[in-house]
Amino acid sequence: MPVVSRKSGKSKAAEQSGLAPLNRYAAFLRGINVGGRKIIKMEELSRIFTSAGFSGVKTLIQSGNVIFNVSADDIEALKSRVEDVLLKELGYRVEVFLLPLGEIIEMLKSKPFGHLQKDKKIKFYVSLLSGQPAKKLKLPLFSEKKDLEVLEIVRNKVYILSHEINGSFGFPNNFIEEITGFSATTRNWNTIEKLVKE
Repeated sequence: MPVVSRKSGKSKAAEQSGLAPLNRYAAFLRGINVGGRKIIKMEELSRIFTSAGFSGVKTLIQSGNVIFNVSADDIEALKSRVEDVLLKELGYRVEVFLLPLGEIIEMLKSKPFGHLQKDKKIKFYVSLLSGQPAKKLKLPLFSEKKDLEVLEIVRNKVYILSHEINGSFGFPNNFIEEITGFSATTRNWNTIEKLVKE
């Protein structure tokens, strides 16, 4: 894997070569490999991204997380490009949430769960929103079953606790979409931590 500046998320080799610098992004795909729908193997996903001209492609677990390099800076144009490629290759539209690797590193540095002790009865999640809520919600905010607890909303990122109730954990995505009014994709915090090591 190319060495990446942890500050900028850009490939150091590209920065030093005089060529257009490569930005490293993470793409989070919404709603794939869930409930037997939109099934795609990560090997195939990697092939699709590589054949589309992206370099340094890595995938992580089955929920649809792809890290790649590209010289593009316009994140909205890049999002549309990735979604169009997936539509052409898969035959159905997949909503994609993009974050520069540098932004993910800063998110980790902010330690949104740092004040909490690890507990087997609690899971940490982050939901990425398709937009930024204009209305501030009173936090912490609990789901009706009290199994989900929204701790913090920072721009288009929502940090959530999932509490074990009756032996099971709630998954936050539907709840987050309901309270914010935006589409979302949700990842376990462990997945986010693993991404920067790829």
